[in-house]
Amino acid sequence: VAKSRQICLVDAKHKESLEISCATLRELGYWVPEGALVPFHAIRVMRRTLKRAMKQTPKASFQTPKVMSDKKNQAAMALLDRIYQTSYRTEKMFLLVFAMSKMVEMTLDFGVCSLSGPAYAQFGLLALAAFNDYKTGTMFAEVALLIQEQAPSRFMESQTIFLAHAVFAWTVPFQSLVDRTRRGYTLGMSSGNIETGLWCICNSEMLLPYSFGKPLHAIALSCSKYILQMEDLRKKDHSLASRVIWQAVINLMGEAENVLAMEGVALSRKVIDNLDSAETKFYDAIRHDLLVFYGAYELAAESALKRGNEFPKAAVGVFTIMMETFHRGVALYAMARRTRRRKYLNHHAGLFNERYADLLKVHMKNEEEAVYRLQEAIRWYGEWGAALKVKMLIELVSTERGEARTED
Repeated sequence: VAKSRQICLVDAKHKESLEISCATLRELGYWVPEGALVPFHAIRVMRRTLKRAMKQTPKASFQTPKVMSDKKNQAAMALLDRIYQTSYRTEKMFLLVFAMSKMVEMTLDFGVCSLSGPAYAQFGLLALAAFNDYKTGTMFAEVALLIQEQAPSRFMESQTIFLAHAVFAWTVPFQSLVDRTRRGYTLGMSSGNIETGLWCICNSEMLLPYSFGKPLHAIALSCSKYILQMEDLRKKDHSLASRVIWQAVINLMGEAENVLAMEGVALSRKVIDNLDSAETKFYDAIRHDLLVFYGAYELAAESALKRGNEFPKAAVGVFTIMMETFHRGVALYAMARRTRRRKYLNHHAGLFNERYADLLKVHMKNEEEAVYRLQEAIRWYGEWGAALKVKMLIELVSTERGEARTED
């Protein structure tokens, strides 16, 4: 277990760590699928575990839980957790599904341990990614935090917080997660769980703020501050992810020589050329943001079509999928309008204008422009043939104008 952890976290040799973890687990007498049958067995175990867990894990069941006392089972949980971590980095997604499912199953069979909380939170992410089941995913995340209280470990609490709040990100505003995730950083760094602690700060100070539109200069300051810490601690994965965000922020502030090229002060060409498959998917997703924000829609559309759903498939359940998917849609819609292939896009044009009107009115206090956007929405919905929607918006415009005259 220690060797697997060393190779993964210090040496960043994820494939070797995965092989050692699987081999050691088999030596201990636990079954791990291999070869062409991994997908079949992973799905079978996942469905079986989900069915059992839904029956056996109401919150009341974990008020006084059974404790996993067998050292061999505890070692197996640690190896399964390492398989989960390294499968993600090596894109062995079915092995990842198997590992997280078995961790929940072992908790059901043998009781809770310090890794049970993270296991349930991971399983919540799986419910989101595999079934788009937000209710079930949230339930598992809530149970994860409850289990953590019953099997207290400051070291693992930061991991439970990190994973559980990755689930909550799909159902609550991003802004509400910043302080909670920052607590995961404090717990991780003070308990020695540097790996998870730094992922927590990467989320709370970089990815979450980038996603909800915090001022760019503030994100840049956080990047420069925490990247130094990550590199002092030899955390290559954390540093790379943070540098990708930092370079994007620099470009968006207009401080790069070529704002469409994701390279410069924060990210060198040499580093980009040596990205692995998973890192390249993240890099391409963030670079796509630059293309959209700078109006390079032809390049953005080409990127969207080339990449397809590869990022959502690789980043299982990660909240950054939301913005990445939306921006792919924006790029394709923009090019459809430019090439006059918009015969069936009237409904989207109407919706975009309607939502923009709400932003102008509520957040920017620009009533005149908001009314104009509502009129544009009426025009697009009218071309679509949505008569009732047109009527509703005409009444809304009339009300808006009436309120404006009253104020005058």
